Amino acid sequence: MKNIKYVLIITALAFSNTSVAQTENYKHLGEKASSGKLKTPFYNFKYSAPSSYETISWNAYSDKTEKRNTIMVIGLRGYDTYALSVLYKGNAKAGQNALSVAKEKYPSLIFSDGPNVACVNTSLDRPVDLSGMLNFFAMCVDGTTNSIYELSISWQSLTLAVMSLDTIVKESAECSAAKVKDPSTRCPDRIGSYSSAYKTFLTSFTMSGK
Repeated sequence: MKNIKYVLIITALAFSNTSVAQTENYKHLGEKASSGKLKTPFYNFKYSAPSSYETISWNAYSDKTEKRNTIMVIGLRGYDTYALSVLYKGNAKAGQNALSVAKEKYPSLIFSDGPNVACVNTSLDRPVDLSGMLNFFAMCVDGTTNSIYELSISWQSLTLAVMSLDTIVKESAECSAAKVKDPSTRCPDRIGSYSSAYKTFLTSFTMSGK
């Protein structure tokens, strides 16, 4: 998928040896708080960091050619990195809605209605495994302009090299259940934390009609 290569490039930039990383196509906009709100002329959304990175800043990037594209990256170089992206994907055809657009662009993925009425999304609890990187996806259509936006939070981790997605999901579910019984329980709920950040992003995403 084209967007996966896009996010991988930005992730590599964000954790390069230069603090102000940029290339011919992507401009580094600086650091953002671990949670907050980002507003552009085309859309706005709230964001939050997975719980293990609540004290770390995001790095924000914009596409010099397509101003409607936004990338934010957070994490620790060589360990875990998360890349949040909003990518403009052109305009929907007459009669198309978010679901028909999603099925056309990604026929191998399963999309359904979710917390944002302008969007359809993949599972909110189980990310999609694409070439060793996990992703939560959503496809949104602006009802005024018919602009298509693809939303994603991608996760790269050394954990993925030694544990299968099924194992990580199972471990996270067991951890979540244990914390319900005893909030002081310490265990790795990796998927729960990741999913929570995605839900904040998806639920709050609003298009401006421009």
